[in-house]
Amino acid sequence: MKRALLCVTLLACASDPGEVTTTAVQRGERLVSDPGFAESKFNAYACTTCHAIADARGRLLPGAPLAGAARRPSFWGGRFTTLNEAVNECATKFMRAEPLDPAAKKWVDLWAYLQSIGEQGPRDAWPFETVYRITDLPRGDAGRGRATWDAACKGCHGAANTGEGVLGPASVVPRETLEEHGKEGGSIVRQVVVEKARHGSYLGFPGVMPPFSKQVLSDEQLADVLTYLGLHELK
Repeated sequence: MKRALLCVTLLACASDPGEVTTTAVQRGERLVSDPGFAESKFNAYACTTCHAIADARGRLLPGAPLAGAARRPSFWGGRFTTLNEAVNECATKFMRAEPLDPAAKKWVDLWAYLQSIGEQGPRDAWPFETVYRITDLPRGDAGRGRATWDAACKGCHGAANTGEGVLGPASVVPRETLEEHGKEGGSIVRQVVVEKARHGSYLGFPGVMPPFSKQVLSDEQLADVLTYLGLHELK
């Protein structure tokens, strides 16, 4: 491990003589909060849009904390066993960028930063239960739903119904959902929202949204959000 860290440091320091005032760790720390990390004109999101550094501070985020990631044995519910694969899953699926070359300076800087916080967060594989079968959810509590919306959804989708503060290409919910599926009935509209939350851009669903596991967002919380959005009033 010490040898790996030494190689990372040497590579980073030698990669750009013009950046003598910063270290690889410092540059990597900036990268995780920079949407430009992806080098994609279609991207508006940073690593920290979906991942807390260590403490989410009341937010419900679909991604695992970055602290501890460099020590985890697997990622995405066991789909990947290397950090490079996990990072590139985010880069290609959600940031709509090209895969990151492990030899690239940007990856070296990111790796150095994640290594530096590798002991500060959970090091076990982060639990991620994929929900394959989507069903309608019963009426919940609108007050709790608003709090859950603010913690889990507002950061990207902005204010419910109006989209005020929407980030990048995120949809305005439920306005756009109703425009596209409203004629299909309330149950279908609710299931569309549930499927988007559970599957994100996976399983053939369009868009760049990451999926929420049940460990992060329970069915009860999701039912509360549907009620807050007024979707249980639809027939």
